[in-house]
Amino acid sequence: MTKLNTTAIAFIFFFTAISGQTKYEKGYFIDNSDNRVECLIENLDWRNNPTKFQYRLDENSTIKTADLNSTKEFEIFKNSKYIRATVQIDQSSSNTDELSFDRNPDFKTETVFLKVIVEGSASLYKYAESSILKYFFNLNEGDIKALTYKTYRTGQTGISKNEMYKMQLLNELKCDDLTQSSFQNLQYSRSSLSKLFIKYNSCVNSDSKDYNFKKKYDAINLSIRPRVNNSSASIVDFGGTTARNKNTEFDSEIGFGIGLEFEYIMPFNNNKWSLFVEPTLFNYKTETSVDVIINGQIIEESVREVDYKSIEFPIGVRHYLFLNDDTNLFLNVAFVIESNSKKSSITFSNDSDVPLNSIVTYWAGGVGVKYKKFSLETRFISTRGITTLNGLGTDLKSMSFIVGYTFL
Repeated sequence: MTKLNTTAIAFIFFFTAISGQTKYEKGYFIDNSDNRVECLIENLDWRNNPTKFQYRLDENSTIKTADLNSTKEFEIFKNSKYIRATVQIDQSSSNTDELSFDRNPDFKTETVFLKVIVEGSASLYKYAESSILKYFFNLNEGDIKALTYKTYRTGQTGISKNEMYKMQLLNELKCDDLTQSSFQNLQYSRSSLSKLFIKYNSCVNSDSKDYNFKKKYDAINLSIRPRVNNSSASIVDFGGTTARNKNTEFDSEIGFGIGLEFEYIMPFNNNKWSLFVEPTLFNYKTETSVDVIINGQIIEESVREVDYKSIEFPIGVRHYLFLNDDTNLFLNVAFVIESNSKKSSITFSNDSDVPLNSIVTYWAGGVGVKYKKFSLETRFISTRGITTLNGLGTDLKSMSFIVGYTFL
């Protein structure tokens, strides 16, 4: 098994291990017999509405699963609440390339967990699945109805909107504080609908609970990341008939680099996923002497040198495992586009220089730990071929030890 395969397998096991770990938080659920069970619920910060959840009665008890068949509602305190409901869900996609020519909703009756957005005399709910995003409402705990909104095609290029939800709410939410313009300007969005429902509940003197919890969320991180690189190179002569064999093994060398990382934290799954790009300066310089042997005799000594400078552009995804409020582990994988400097070279003392590929692509993966603003990472880089010209293949291998500081 190659070193690269071993590393890849280690990544898979590590990724599997950390993906399964999520914080259990205080909450409750109500079963079909109307029993309220106080417990700890696994908070997956669902992007799409869940169909089941895991819970434990306390920190030391076994993990159990509850689902739509057994649960009427569940709540994670100060985070989210879901209720079971049988509703009509419009199956129409909001993706532009999947729009139909029918302005009418494609309703299908389903039993689902609806996410509670606002609770009161007038309550607002949300359902999300894949490309479907729909809102629902009810008055005074009555039947839950869909708020109708659909985009559809009106020709080969034309797109129109069915905004029936505005008329639905205008007819249902009667209050002196709500004018006709309150509904005309209403957007089919969580924030816009929430404000309307909260305003209505206040107007009719109803207690209103807002489940739009404000979460700590820094969408963008900017970090400076100096590093130590351990690199080696080898040259393979594919020609096989050359008078002077160019096969060369270069020693490992320590070099230094620095990167500036831009990271975007994804707004779901408790901010455990992020995307990043990290322009990085890289350099590797080494030389060695090789005896040139022809017919069993050393005819000369060849001094061979690699002087490689480049800018790396890793584009990747990262997954965090939060250990506590200040410390987390992370795993990342990146596709790297590398552009070498014009000053880069591979030289032979007794032959012409070897031209280099101007653009090289490869994969990299890393594991690390972050404490507050500081991070440490070990990054494993797949072998990259920096030249395959003139019958020569030059492989460059690296591993980086990175120290990071997040200043934004």
